[in-house]
Amino acid sequence: MELLLGTGVRLGEAMGLHWESVNLKRREIVVEWAYDPVEHEMNPPKDYERRTIPIGDKLTKLLKSRLDRVGMGKPAAAPVKYPRNARVHSGLVLAHTQGRPFDSSNLRDRFEASVRIAYVGKSRNRHQIGACGCTTSATLTPAAS
Repeated sequence: MELLLGTGVRLGEAMGLHWESVNLKRREIVVEWAYDPVEHEMNPPKDYERRTIPIGDKLTKLLKSRLDRVGMGKPAAAPVKYPRNARVHSGLVLAHTQGRPFDSSNLRDRFEASVRIAYVGKSRNRHQIGACGCTTSATLTPAAS
């Protein structure tokens, strides 16, 4: 949830984020892929726009902790498909079992619950939410399952 709220990336972009696109020293992530859960494919992000997004101290620490626990991993296994010319060398940041992406509907439900808990409200878009999390170091507690 912190990745979505701290950066304002789209859900598919968060699900397609690989460790090689995370630079903890420079405190930034590079959005290079978006995961399509229907087709099980990694695609370029919307408008084929590769972009760099700064990350705050809290998200940097969370990502470092996760990286220390799980390591760089390997690219997602089948049924996930990559374009033929893809040069992916590491695993997904939000990997589930066998390095595959999380179930998007479950992740979306948890994200929406976190937003409700944080009283963000529906009038804000993902960019405003990301900016809010970055500037205030907001802490979110996941909703109980």
